[in-house]
Amino acid sequence: MRLTPGTYKANVTSSSSGVVVTWVGDSQGCGKSGEVKVYSQICTFTITGQLLVANPTTFGLGAQEIVTVEVFKL
Repeated sequence: MRLTPGTYKANVTSSSSGVVVTWVGDSQGCGKSGEVKVYSQICTFTITGQLLVANPTTFGLGAQEIVTVEVFKL
């Protein structure tokens, strides 16, 4: 998801195994989460950035996930 400059809050929930959430280009160093089932974080961008949600797998054999992602511009 591409994000224009500003402050954002992301809430992510995942089923069984979890996901990894990564902020790309944020000015606060929010960076990358570990593998989580519930995630909530506020980050600020001074340039256009991205929020990535990934299902980490080994050789593409990861369990299926049902994921809800909410992103709010504050």
